[in-house]
Amino acid sequence: MPKALGSGRFPCRVQFYAGSRADETPRRVVFAGRDLAVEKVLGRKRIQDKATGKVGEEFTIVLEGQTARLRQARSGRWSLLLPGHR
Repeated sequence: MPKALGSGRFPCRVQFYAGSRADETPRRVVFAGRDLAVEKVLGRKRIQDKATGKVGEEFTIVLEGQTARLRQARSGRWSLLLPGHR
């Protein structure tokens, strides 16, 4: 049985697979010394920063059986949001 991921917001690196229409889909997430495969992508949406107007992306994914979110910051860096953290 996989170890629980816990909860919180973590800076991370995301490895993508580029599809035939240039759509990128996250395949792996590296955070806190762990390298995990994305089991499933449940959703994808564009988000807009209210202060700057810059558009980023947010993915809802499944990692080790847990639903989590990947969110792109204004800087272009990614954060992993695990259950229990907003």
